[in-house]
Amino acid sequence: MKQCFRIIGLGVIMSCTSALKAADSLTVQQKLMHVDKLCCKFREQVWLNPAMRYGQLPFSLTSVQLNGRSEQRGEAAVKQEGNGEKAFGFEVNSFVVLSQASRLFGSASYRHGKHEEVRWNENADFNLLFPYVTGDSIGGFMKEEAYRFSGGYAHTSGSWRWGAELAYRAMLAYRDKDPRPRNVVSDLRLTLSAARQIGAAYHLGTSLSVRTYDQQSGITFNGDKGSTSVYQMLGLGMDYVRFAGNQFYAHYEGFGLGGSLDLLPIVSSQTHTGFTGSLRGDYLHLTKKLDGISEPLTALNHYELALETSWMKETHRWIHGVQLTSKVHQRVGRETVFGEPTNGVYTKLHDVEQLTCSVLESDLSGVWQKKLTDDSAWGWQVRPTVGYRLFKSTYRAAHRSLEISSASGGLQLQSTRRVGRVLLTGGFDGGYVWNLTAKQELPGLKENSSVGQTLLANARYLSDNHVATNLLLRGHYAWSSAYALQLTGRWLHENYKKSGRINLFELSLGVLF
Repeated sequence: MKQCFRIIGLGVIMSCTSALKAADSLTVQQKLMHVDKLCCKFREQVWLNPAMRYGQLPFSLTSVQLNGRSEQRGEAAVKQEGNGEKAFGFEVNSFVVLSQASRLFGSASYRHGKHEEVRWNENADFNLLFPYVTGDSIGGFMKEEAYRFSGGYAHTSGSWRWGAELAYRAMLAYRDKDPRPRNVVSDLRLTLSAARQIGAAYHLGTSLSVRTYDQQSGITFNGDKGSTSVYQMLGLGMDYVRFAGNQFYAHYEGFGLGGSLDLLPIVSSQTHTGFTGSLRGDYLHLTKKLDGISEPLTALNHYELALETSWMKETHRWIHGVQLTSKVHQRVGRETVFGEPTNGVYTKLHDVEQLTCSVLESDLSGVWQKKLTDDSAWGWQVRPTVGYRLFKSTYRAAHRSLEISSASGGLQLQSTRRVGRVLLTGGFDGGYVWNLTAKQELPGLKENSSVGQTLLANARYLSDNHVATNLLLRGHYAWSSAYALQLTGRWLHENYKKSGRINLFELSLGVLF
């Protein structure tokens, strides 16, 4: 972890030094007014292609922020992720115009957090590993320290653009109370990309990424009462009975590939009119091995396909447009069947596909914005959204299945006022999610058991109708033409019909230059 700190520190120094050297004619307030435009936020997926990031901003901008958050969820939570969190950290993001032909971008961050009341999960990265985690009925809080670093470069030559980005994440998740898990995570991704100008209006690009993942997990007990049983979970309340008890050490190893096809209009500092499209595909293969067993206990294949399309028209004072995003995730899990051990060695007989988990997400939104410009002191934006979600999971051997679908509708309002050197922004985001289907077939589940209650509580939360309110207050003070101070506060409140309430508070303080 000390090595990660050195990497982050070096990244911060490089980002800040480069940004200071890459001076331009715009004041920091003018840059913030440009970033506030919806066209800078309405396109997200296309910027995952490093070559496309050449045209993301026409100027250099760096932000350094300290942030903290507090969240209370009660029963409105996935039990394996906990029902509350407190965290703090810092983050640096930098985009540097090195020359007319080159762009440099990067980020570095540190985060320390504590999740409360984590049940039936003693691993980090539950969203990535589920359902193949190690769990027990005791659980408790889980502390985390996470480090992230990324750096990228984009270059243009004639009709071509080239880009590359390297991103690394390290995390330590642990508990200093029995049972005492210790999870060490390493996650590395390399992306290479290219784009070419098509006609007079667009760039067409493609990217290829390679990913490696590793998590070393172990559980120890230091108390006088000794150890308790742990379980190798398989999904929908099932576990690998043969290896229940004292298998305290596991190793997760993964390899992934990804790619994209991206279309972006040729933009300038004055207009962002045109159609944007991005189609991305990702594949990740994850295996879980137990200590002393050479063959993987489980193997998980994760497939993801994501589509983002948008159209916008920008004039001197107005922006309007429409956006459609869709994602399809699928997990296919295979489990190894072992023979009787010979001299302590387990022989693999075969493996069988048991688990399928599919998720579909789709959102349609519109935008209408009055821009904040040099000759105006007030800007605002409106963004209505409708969405659909579908979750379906099956476990073949136990004939268990769970299917949940929901629809949503919401409205986002935001207003920014300029008063001298100050930019004041207020935002409101409200919406409602209502359940469409909630089907479950769970034969053999012991509903009064700890694992049974956890599964049913998760299903009840995920299928619950709820209303959400999100309030945002942000202030920028430009104490010079090159530097600005930023203070942001956010409150999210969600009220569920059956599962209670969620309250999330976030506060950040930063410097932009």
